Amino acid sequence: MGAAPGEIKTRLDGYLAKVRPHLAGRNIRNTADFCGGNGRYGVMLSKAFNNILVDVVDYKRANFEIRSRISWISPTEFYGKANLKKYDLIFFRHGLEHMTPKEASVTVHSLKNSLSAGGVLCVIVPNEYEQGSSMRGHAPHTVFYSYKSLSRLLNKNGWDILSSGFFGPSCSITEKYVKPISRLQRAPRLIRGFYLTIAGLYKIACSYLVRQDNVVAAEYSSTGGGEILFVVKEGRK
Repeated sequence: MGAAPGEIKTRLDGYLAKVRPHLAGRNIRNTADFCGGNGRYGVMLSKAFNNILVDVVDYKRANFEIRSRISWISPTEFYGKANLKKYDLIFFRHGLEHMTPKEASVTVHSLKNSLSAGGVLCVIVPNEYEQGSSMRGHAPHTVFYSYKSLSRLLNKNGWDILSSGFFGPSCSITEKYVKPISRLQRAPRLIRGFYLTIAGLYKIACSYLVRQDNVVAAEYSSTGGGEILFVVKEGRK
């Protein structure tokens, strides 16, 4: 079951907020949703930009809800000589974890050829490890990317990191303890403030542990659906 439209819009707005400072003064026209998943993010991108969805699935045949609202090409066509278009912004969301390390390296390196001068790539991976057997209707995750391992992959393949960070839901302690307490209007303000402070410190600790390559933090620092995001540009040759 996919994310609700409201959640998709909220996340996409968050991605764009990370990207736009690095495209200041530039008119974003052509975008690509690489490994576009179920196509719902691509549809929303198409409302604002000249967007193309790139994936191995033919959405014109496979997804009746999406097919009339989105432009689609396969990765082979995207890399092909016939595709001369360059993109101001490429989203590469939740694709790397399904590839072998060699495939990931080749893909990340090849995407430089599809960016326009001054364009940026936004790479997003899940902030959690999921065995193939636990995935519901999706291709299995073959690699877990932490903050450090993803930054190494990008640097190794000639990308300069512009910004990065954790994107997603709040830490589980906030969801389980702080929000219910904050809804209790009769609870003393001091108690609510204490719990909110603890939750804030916990979130800071989670972020630090993710950056330190701590797999346990990546597994348990969110309620599910958390993401690590990097905005990069092609490095100097």
